[in-house]
Amino acid sequence: MGDVTGGREDVEARWGLRMCSGAVSPEGAWVEVLARGEAAAAPLERILAEGDEDAIATYQAARLLSHLSLPRSVGPMARRLMHTEIGSLLHDALVDILSSWGTAVAPAVLEVLDTAPDEDARLGLLQVLAECGARDERILAALLADLASDDVIPAITNLVRYGDPAARAPLSRMLDDYTLSDEVEDLFAQQEVRELASGLLSLGGTLSDAQREKVERAWRLGEPLRARLRRKTGDRPERNAPCWCGSGVKYKKCHLGSER
Repeated sequence: MGDVTGGREDVEARWGLRMCSGAVSPEGAWVEVLARGEAAAAPLERILAEGDEDAIATYQAARLLSHLSLPRSVGPMARRLMHTEIGSLLHDALVDILSSWGTAVAPAVLEVLDTAPDEDARLGLLQVLAECGARDERILAALLADLASDDVIPAITNLVRYGDPAARAPLSRMLDDYTLSDEVEDLFAQQEVRELASGLLSLGGTLSDAQREKVERAWRLGEPLRARLRRKTGDRPERNAPCWCGSGVKYKKCHLGSER
């Protein structure tokens, strides 16, 4: 929190830290925060901005701000999200909070997105924009631009969350242009092909015969490695259980015969 100078800002910040760190019971904290209303925002935003990502005070500040639901807190929360590790408790909480606040968060999140230094910093912000319910050409443009990232699967997922049929054509072109490699041996190699097809179908599109064959070929290319892994682990479904391949058919009527 830095040195205490005795100024009002530090007094408020110290109060906020006390509230968030467990010095006050959770029930008491909620009551006192709600009683202060907007006056509680500044110290909580400061803790959120400056606190360690794994500190309980930082996480609690985010949760308390979520209960206040103040428009002024969207920017600070989006900026902290941009600098939070993907998949951390704080990252997921901020995505959930901002998304739940609805369409009003979009302008501030778009503004923060323009300052994001890399793909990781953009990911959570793009998820918020995809899930908040706002419809804006700038949001669609940002989501489509993310298809050029190194990891295309989260970009596809966000486009499906956003749900704009305008994304069908770019996804279809990517699927057409994707080149399968017979030399790649990885359990999840070429998973992008299946995700592109799934995204296209989820948005109401259809697959051409060539695209369908490409998806089936991508699955077949990974089958030798999957079979070796199953033999090594001995992890097979029961005869009447759904087959591991996701076909929806019972194992005994699908891959059981080929694995004997």
